[in-house]
Amino acid sequence: MRKTGIAMGRKAVITNQGLPPGRRGVPRPMRGLTPGFTLVEVLLALAILGAGITVLVATTARSLAVARRAREYQDMRYLLAQLELTHPLQLEEEIEPGSEEGVFEPPYDEYHWKRTIEPVEAFEQLPGVEADDEKLLYKVTVRISRQRPRWVGGHGVVEEVTTYLYYPGAREGGSFSRQR
Repeated sequence: MRKTGIAMGRKAVITNQGLPPGRRGVPRPMRGLTPGFTLVEVLLALAILGAGITVLVATTARSLAVARRAREYQDMRYLLAQLELTHPLQLEEEIEPGSEEGVFEPPYDEYHWKRTIEPVEAFEQLPGVEADDEKLLYKVTVRISRQRPRWVGGHGVVEEVTTYLYYPGAREGGSFSRQR
């Protein structure tokens, strides 16, 4: 690529020797080909972009569902503690098997609760249990539920806690007595 200059008056003329025709040594593109992407490249790029967006939307929806479920779980644990404060089991009284249920106050009025108390029948078969102790162990099941709206999926959310309560009742003749 040699450039030679011929001085003609005040202007210098530069000529390109040994280069294909073009402007200042830049070759012209071949006729019939235009610069840009082919159809296959564009379709492949769109397929990759579509798959990426689909994964992104699905992941975002799943993370929002997990956050909603965590919030519901936190609310139900709070309501379980509230239930124990507002409707405690009185150990001074004799425990009656049965069930009770209710609805929480606003803003948690969409949550329902149900507490079931039942004696444990297998307790009397344990070693060291006397015949008069047959109704001393109770199974207490507390169930807190909420029905979701249909637009969220319509499924109910349930949190259930089971505890065992030992109630010795009023006994006489212990080494500890309460003075009034």
